[in-house]
Amino acid sequence: MVYDHDSSIVVLLDTLNEDAPLWSKTEKLLEFEKFDIELDNDQTPREVQLSIVHRANKHDKRSIHVFSAKECKSGNSFLPTTADMLVLLQRVIDQRKHQTGPVTVVCSNGATTSGLFVALSLILEKMKIDDQVDVFQVIRTIQLRRPEFVTNFDQYEYCYKCIKDLLEGQSVYANL
Repeated sequence: MVYDHDSSIVVLLDTLNEDAPLWSKTEKLLEFEKFDIELDNDQTPREVQLSIVHRANKHDKRSIHVFSAKECKSGNSFLPTTADMLVLLQRVIDQRKHQTGPVTVVCSNGATTSGLFVALSLILEKMKIDDQVDVFQVIRTIQLRRPEFVTNFDQYEYCYKCIKDLLEGQSVYANL
């Protein structure tokens, strides 16, 4: 999917398997049936740069930035703190200034945490453009295409807490 859609940024919103070969640094190259994935740069444990090469076309080497959130388990769900989510959003926004193509956002069920990240990204973008936002309307617009995104009160509350933290610490997050 990342290769087919020419996505250059991947956001992982699940507990990282830090024993995975690339994250544990036991391997720098993973070989699969059609692709080779190479660890180019591991700037932080939460941000790495990979190269993906399609074996049929070795000249097509693509750089992919992979971001992940700090872990924070609450009950049965994985949610980063609001501060960590805002930092993650800022890192992705900063990287998007230098990249083209879509951002791939993944979590275990494809909706819970991914939906929050997408919603917050759009909410912050709308705030920057309009200097105001209707959170409910932004989420309803998203739900027209992905009805499983942001389905309960706790998720709405999380969005509002992120916005509140952003506004209270405006100088810290001035570039969002």
